[in-house]
Amino acid sequence: MAGQFAQPEPNPRGDGYVLYVHPSLQGRADDLVRVVLYFIPLINYGALVSDEHCLIIGATVLGLTMVEYYEQLCDLAESIGVAVA
Repeated sequence: MAGQFAQPEPNPRGDGYVLYVHPSLQGRADDLVRVVLYFIPLINYGALVSDEHCLIIGATVLGLTMVEYYEQLCDLAESIGVAVA
């Protein structure tokens, strides 16, 4: 999981997915919510979704603009040492 703050993987039991998150997010509930929201469309719809879809969902749920949500994700990534593209 180097270089990213979360990675969805198929559940080894064969039912659904497991979202592995960067260990530094432990105890950071608000940041964890931002990360999980970003990955919901990807987990549910796979290759059909784009980065924009993920940003729309997260921003909408949090009541932010896409730009605000994206900036929060970038700040979060930088705060835990993850490269921002």
